[in-house]
Amino acid sequence: MTKEKILGLLVLLMLIGLPATTATTINTTTQITTFSDILYVGGSGPNNYTAIQPAIDDVVEGGTIYVYCGFYYGGLSINKSLTLIGENRDITIIDGNDSYTVIKIFADNVQINSFTIQKENSECTAVANYIGDNNTLINNKFPTGGSGLHISTGNNNISIIGNVFIKTGIELFSTLETDEKHHTIKGNTLEGKPIIYLEDEANYYIDYPIGQLILNRCDNITLVDQLFKAKSSPLQIKDSTNILLYDCQSQWTVGGPGLNLVSCSNVTVENCTFTGCATGINLHYCQDCIITRSNIYNNIDGGIKLQFSALCTITENNFRSNLYNAFMIFCKFIEWNNNFWNRPRLFPKIIFGFPRLSIDMSPARSQF
Repeated sequence: MTKEKILGLLVLLMLIGLPATTATTINTTTQITTFSDILYVGGSGPNNYTAIQPAIDDVVEGGTIYVYCGFYYGGLSINKSLTLIGENRDITIIDGNDSYTVIKIFADNVQINSFTIQKENSECTAVANYIGDNNTLINNKFPTGGSGLHISTGNNNISIIGNVFIKTGIELFSTLETDEKHHTIKGNTLEGKPIIYLEDEANYYIDYPIGQLILNRCDNITLVDQLFKAKSSPLQIKDSTNILLYDCQSQWTVGGPGLNLVSCSNVTVENCTFTGCATGINLHYCQDCIITRSNIYNNIDGGIKLQFSALCTITENNFRSNLYNAFMIFCKFIEWNNNFWNRPRLFPKIIFGFPRLSIDMSPARSQF
């Protein structure tokens, strides 16, 4: 699409009162007031930029950068409100090159629309929303190998709509902070399966294949018969209660824990498998949770880690070949009972923790 046609389309849309759209017909939210609000990257225009970061530096607050199809290097830093639009998602590519994070956001009201954002064969982050509210990522593709999209806790009203995640998904709850933030996450897929985000919802039974489950302030959710193999943490559950995970498998989620529970209560994990994960199961500020009849083995860092949790029961599980099988930090009233710990045991098994230890008084002599 030529620059003249793009400008003509924007003028026509302003005259008839319609919102501007990209070449992929995805609506933008930026108000275009003058032609100087639009900068171009790539293409054949005489004054077009050849790289994206200089255009980000020069565009006015609230302006738009239109990027023609092509291959561009990342390591981008966005510190102002703007709209970044790609001509065609599949062939407008931002590559991480030597950067650990391809795009870093430090501003409110940023929209990124219609790009492939990648760093192949690397454990990098495609987009990190470190600081900023009311930001939107729409119609992008994330084939990167680390964290596809990282949203720092504390950011509010983030919209993640219609994106395709290939190797890794969304990382939403990376800290222990309890907040009342709201997000819109819909129409996304991971490895061709839907990413399910539920916020302030109750009474769901999920038995169809999904790519990732993220729960925020939910109640009475059941997830059954799942197989997760993407690199990011497939099960992220925060501020939720009465959750049942049954017959679910997290395999080789090396970018995060197989299950991450934050500030949850009354969660039951039964007949599940966690293997090849960074950590099999993380519990932070949880209580009254039950982990039972599950296989937790060959995880890179550890089998199960409990922090600031209480009144939880870990019983009749198989712990095998983890860097450490179990560890606790500032926990109390944790019951360990009849678990299998690498080998048959005749004597109680000590569970290490800080500042106190715990004991499985009757470890299993054979695997379940």
